[in-house]
Amino acid sequence: MVQTYPKVWDWVKEDMPRRLSGYVRAPDKIGFYELGFMKNGTFEAQYAGRAKGVTLRQRLGQHYRNSHNENVRKNRDHLYFRCKVFKTEELSSYVEAVSIAAIEYPWNRRNEWAQHWILES
Repeated sequence: MVQTYPKVWDWVKEDMPRRLSGYVRAPDKIGFYELGFMKNGTFEAQYAGRAKGVTLRQRLGQHYRNSHNENVRKNRDHLYFRCKVFKTEELSSYVEAVSIAAIEYPWNRRNEWAQHWILES
């Protein structure tokens, strides 16, 4: 019997990061996103979040127009985004929580993931 494994998600297989000012090109679906800078062709994530109750396009637009995060507001014209569409809000929330717990995004508060995850579980 041949063992099959689920597809592995890899940022390399997703669209290249785009400028945050071009948020209108983001998917009109729910999912997970990262905001960051491009340095020498490499994306350096600074912040992570998920679109829940709104689409990625809407959420990234909120960040561009008037983010709750001061660092995003200050740097919005220099930021890029990348995102991954997920089928369910629960999966988007899970990926956000695990990512923030595992990766030290400089602009996410360290306990932000716990607050979201506990409230939504």
